[in-house]
Amino acid sequence: MAVREQIRVCLADDLDAPSALAAVDAFAASAHRSAGDAAGRQGLADVVDALLGVRL
Repeated sequence: MAVREQIRVCLADDLDAPSALAAVDAFAASAHRSAGDAAGRQGLADVVDALLGVRL
């Protein structure tokens, strides 16, 4: 499951913000280990801002 979908599922589950943040943290750790996709990282930043109110 994509990290964006994981965040949505966690928040839909009684606003489980700790699990949503854990999904973001896991994504960040894996992106840090690899070059990754800059557009994907920006897309995730947009999702985190929109759903969690955290500007990255």
